[in-house]
Amino acid sequence: MKNEKLYRKTVDILLDAYNAGELKHDSCMACAVGNLVKAGSGFLGDDVYFPVPMWDRVFYTGYRQNYYPEEYTGRAKIEIDSTGYSLNDLMKIEQNFESASALDYTKETQYYGLCAVLDVLAKIHEANSEENEVEHTKLETIYGRLSAQCV
Repeated sequence: MKNEKLYRKTVDILLDAYNAGELKHDSCMACAVGNLVKAGSGFLGDDVYFPVPMWDRVFYTGYRQNYYPEEYTGRAKIEIDSTGYSLNDLMKIEQNFESASALDYTKETQYYGLCAVLDVLAKIHEANSEENEVEHTKLETIYGRLSAQCV
């Protein structure tokens, strides 16, 4: 596996965010990339009462993925680089998470978004299928437990 330490750290960040209800589609502060940036840099901006991330000025996914390479400077670059991933890899993570939502922001779509991210992380890190399955099993355990609590 390529960079196993980063892979494990990333999976833990995202599973913890999901478990805490802090993983949300269409939120640059709480999506998959937002959680990775927050863990890496804290992205507390100039105003600590309204922390605004800058990474989404470089790319974001709406109805399609938007990319502005000229914005990959300053604090946006620091936030992106703090994750340990290349810009292209983060764009893949973002695209996979956001495109799994189908504009329906429920706990279930957060689950499907995170499944899509686990799969793209496995490709980025060249994880074998058993390693990827372990992470999916962890997510299913969390999802099942949270679903049972919501009933």
